[in-house]
Amino acid sequence: MHVLAARSGSRRAAQLLLATLTLAVTPPVVAQHGSATAGDALARGRALFDQAEGHYAAGRYAEAVKLYLRVHALTNHPDMLFNAANAYERMGEFKLAATYLRRYVASPGAEDVTVCMERIGRLEATHEQRQREVRSLRAFSRQDARAERAARASKRSGLLSYLLLGVGAGVVGGSVVTGVLSKRAGDDAAANCAEGGVCLADAKADLDRERRLALVSDVLLGVGVAAVGTGVVLLIIKASRAEGAEAPQRRAARWQIDASPMGGRGAALGLRGTF
Repeated sequence: MHVLAARSGSRRAAQLLLATLTLAVTPPVVAQHGSATAGDALARGRALFDQAEGHYAAGRYAEAVKLYLRVHALTNHPDMLFNAANAYERMGEFKLAATYLRRYVASPGAEDVTVCMERIGRLEATHEQRQREVRSLRAFSRQDARAERAARASKRSGLLSYLLLGVGAGVVGGSVVTGVLSKRAGDDAAANCAEGGVCLADAKADLDRERRLALVSDVLLGVGVAAVGTGVVLLIIKASRAEGAEAPQRRAARWQIDASPMGGRGAALGLRGTF
């Protein structure tokens, strides 16, 4: 039986433990079940124990734990706590394994207490190491998420900057066109005016058109320059953010998660990186 393998290095037959269950049935069990006898509790314990052993052998450790603890509730046999600790360790639940092993050590009749205490220390150390690794992995995941958000923001900023540059260039081009038209209107007005400053009626319309076009040209030039300037600033900001986010992304890409078996006792979660 696996329950004593870690203590003695030998496999105790299940029948031996089942025989001891008779001695472990306590008077409170009989009182609790009313008309149930110690023999009834023993029979139930044997049946549950057989089921638990089957689940354990098949690797269904969660089911095995439930049945071991039910047998313990019926018989108060400390080896059921030891069995539960073994199953929890194979599930990778090192903290729970240490908890039930401590309960076993505190039980009357516990064997190899010193060896069990050393094992508890290893289980708790493994649990703490795994917690540190999980926290590190979460930190790197958050860092990756921040880098991804920054990349999306940078992409949006880049699109906006190119849009502003394009619009600004178009508006500046419109300012040039209206400026040329304003100059032509001024030339037409000058052609309709004599050297003495006397102007024909058509000259006034040309002068008004010149002023309007000059105003439009000035407004378009201001808007276009502002749009181009904003686009350039956004490109500079985008480049700065990309440079700042590149290094953390490279560092995060070098880290890997490793999961390796622990000699048939579950899996160990590891964090591995290169520099």
